[in-house]
Order: sequence, then structure tokens, then C-alpha cells
Amino acid sequence: MVTLNEENQPIGDEAAKLQSQLGILARNGNFAPLTFNDWRAPQLNPYKERIWQEVKDNTDAPDIFKHNCLMSVGKKWKDWKDQLKRKHFNKYKTNEERLANCPDRVDPSQWKILVQFWNSLEAQMYKRDKVQPDRIMVYIETHTKKNGDPVDEASDVAIALKVNLIITDYCMPGMTGYDLLKKVKESNVMKEVPVVIMSSENIPTRINKCLEEGAQMFMLKPLKQSDVKKMRCQLMA
Repeated sequence: MVTLNEENQPIGDEAAKLQSQLGILARNGNFAPLTFNDWRAPQLNPYKERIWQEVKDNTDAPDIFKHNCLMSVGKKWKDWKDQLKRKHFNKYKTNEERLANCPDRVDPSQWKILVQFWNSLEAQMYKRDKVQPDRIMVYIETHTKKNGDPVDEASDVAIALKVNLIITDYCMPGMTGYDLLKKVKESNVMKEVPVVIMSSENIPTRINKCLEEGAQMFMLKPLKQSDVKKMRCQLMA
């Protein structure tokens, strides 16, 4: 039986066994693909649900452990990527050598994408700044002159936004929240920004359509304190 302490962390005899299972899941490309650069990416949410379901199917972990469970898997996933880079990327001088020596436990198609990323500007920015760059930071890097000025007027507008989260009502004049969501996800600059949609109308088809299009959450009004807490947990997971 999985026992949790006051901070919802596993303790007791089963804790080590559970952490070992989470480590296996973190290194399994079917559950935690290496093709994503950030564990917080909204596109990883379906995989996180699969991971949690796998934990539920094989343990008696209570639902309250879900957040800490996914945080733990995320850390192990990052550690796994760091290990792969040290032992299987830095070891070789050319991409041809790296691709020819794909680690045994890594899917070759995922390894190819990972090698390409580690050679990218985004990875170079992380090494330089010690901060994981988001799409906006990369856009700024590639659309700014050496003197710091934007390369053109369109870039100036996009750089000025620096949006980290979008919360919108579904019903708005001129367009719906779904329309706004589609425009955000079609934008090269904004597509990684989480979008939360709210509505006072509980219409399942509308809700499902927004979630399928990539909305982080669909929340019903009036909001409760528990809704805000849930949103915070999802955004931090």
C-alpha cells in the first residue's frame, strides 16, 4: 500500500519500489517522449494522463498523489535526457556519429529529433543563459539585430507581446474563444502559450472541441477557488 506524508510524498516500504516504477516510465519513450523540450508543454498532457493511469493500474496510489507523481516523473525525464546528452551526444564530434550510435533504450526517430534539437539555436541559448527558452525567447533571438532593435515592424509588435498565458471567455464580440484558440495555435510565435477558456454554458461538444484543439483547460463560470487551484496545478505540472 502506498503511504503518503503530509506533503503527499510517498514514504514507507513501497516508496522505493514506486520511485523505481516512475523512473522506468520516465525512460519509456512511449509514455514520456524525448521529442519535447519542456515537461510543461501542453502537448505532453495526454502522455501525463497515460502515465498516471499506468501508476493507478499498478498501485493503490490515491488521486491526491497525482501532481507530485507527475512532477517526479518530469524530473526523472529531465535527468534521463541529461544523461543521454552526456554519454551519447557529447561523446561524438559529428551528427553522423551520434545518429549512428543511438542508445539501445531510445527510439531512433526520437533520438534523431533530440540530436537536431541539441544542435539548435534554442539549445545554444539554454547553454548560454541557463534558462530554458520558450518560443517567444527564440523568436526574439532570431528577429533582433545585434544592436537590440527588431528586424522589422512585425517583429517589433510580436516581441512586445511576450505573453505567457491566455485566459479568455468563450463568448466574445466578433469571435469566440475557440476562434482565438485556433489563431494562437496556428501562430509560430504564440502556439506554445497555454490557453484557458471559460464559459457559463456547460456544452460538452463545445468543451471537447476546445480541448481537442489544444486548450489547456475549459472552466465553467462562476469560478470556485478549487478551480483556480486546479488550473495552477495543471500549468505547473
